[in-house]
Amino acid sequence: MAAGRCAPGAGRRCRGRRRGARDLGRGCARRPPGSSGAGGRGRAAPDRSGAPGSAHRPGGPRQALIPRRGASPTLPTGNRPDQPRGNAVTTRITADLTGGTCVRITNGNHVWTADEPTDAGGEDTGPNPYELLLGALAACTCITVALYCRHKGWPLDNVSVEYTHDRAHADDCEACEDEARGYLDRVRGRVFIDGNFDDEQRERLQEIAVKCPVHKTLDRGITFDGEEVHVG
Repeated sequence: MAAGRCAPGAGRRCRGRRRGARDLGRGCARRPPGSSGAGGRGRAAPDRSGAPGSAHRPGGPRQALIPRRGASPTLPTGNRPDQPRGNAVTTRITADLTGGTCVRITNGNHVWTADEPTDAGGEDTGPNPYELLLGALAACTCITVALYCRHKGWPLDNVSVEYTHDRAHADDCEACEDEARGYLDRVRGRVFIDGNFDDEQRERLQEIAVKCPVHKTLDRGITFDGEEVHVG
């Protein structure tokens, strides 16, 4: 289920192809009344139509912010894991198969579960790996906007993010054997930011919303630097 795959053996490197990341934030539209946020286990969010490019107005409906292409915003600095002072920060995740396709994932004091849906041979005890990946991207987007507004003292009320990917689940295992295809085919996102912002703040948030650290990591590609596989 990995997004990219290298053959066993230390020192071998492969670089993930950038596919779909530049679709993030495109096609944003007004959220229909009564629609939910990023919740739900569905593999794809329903289509939401509306007039793109609309901005939030005080007292008006909540609307999506569409990023301007080619923008290079500067995020607030501080003691953030993605911007360490001095040496790089290493993130460690441990995963153990607990039965069937259920996986227990740990990181420090945090524990969560990953699984496959029942129609893919799992027990649906947790999100699948693709959903975890999109969840990490969505969470990073929310946190980045929140930290930026806090840094600027801007009146943020809420951030809601939706991400979808198009790959059919049945193709996943087949793609794992083909390094050239072991990636998300297309990722699309909608970011909804609520707050009483002026035009300048609104334009800036349109840029910041698609520049979170996880987004930039996926966009520029990932290097797998020596994956060790021990069998037996």
